[in-house]
Amino acid sequence: MLARFDSSILKPNPEIERMAPYLKVIERLDDVEAKFTDTEKAPEKVRKDSEKARDQFSDVKRRRPCIQRTDKGQVRTYGSVAYLSLEDIKGPYAAGIKYHTMPPMKRFRDMEQLCDGEKTVAAFALLFAMR
Repeated sequence: MLARFDSSILKPNPEIERMAPYLKVIERLDDVEAKFTDTEKAPEKVRKDSEKARDQFSDVKRRRPCIQRTDKGQVRTYGSVAYLSLEDIKGPYAAGIKYHTMPPMKRFRDMEQLCDGEKTVAAFALLFAMR
């Protein structure tokens, strides 16, 4: 009888063999649960990043009128006008070019009639226009 029990213990039990693959399922379940937790955390991170970006945008939007008022004062145009004309219309290559400017709130004048500051600004304007 003891021999019979020993042989039955040593003989592989089909029920135990069927249970062996389920051990691997538990390991796979742990892996899947870890991936699931990572996947659950990803939308939360994206949501936090989105809220941070929205807050930054709202902050800039709130401060924008102040920036626009400052910018409007700096970009104001003063209405100056400048003209280039030929000294000799019949022979344009024989003579030079005259540069006339009209500073803001002043009359039309030749370059010789302008003060030094106005001449400098007019010269810079011509230089930037040519560039």
